[in-house]
Amino acid sequence: YLDATRASCIDAGDTGVYLHWYGKHSPRPGRKMGHITCLGETAQEALELAEAVRARLPGLAACGAPA
Repeated sequence: YLDATRASCIDAGDTGVYLHWYGKHSPRPGRKMGHITCLGETAQEALELAEAVRARLPGLAACGAPA
């Protein structure tokens, strides 16, 4: 899930990267706390940006996210 620790890995200066918090107060298994949107000039550019952001998120593999 997206929490403050993972979100801190997102640089506010990243062009095309937008963090959206849902305002929920407590995480639970399977509960979305927020999401990240990545935009680019092309779908490939957006995908590459998303992969670069994901690579900076600590412990993502440990929470069961697909590789």
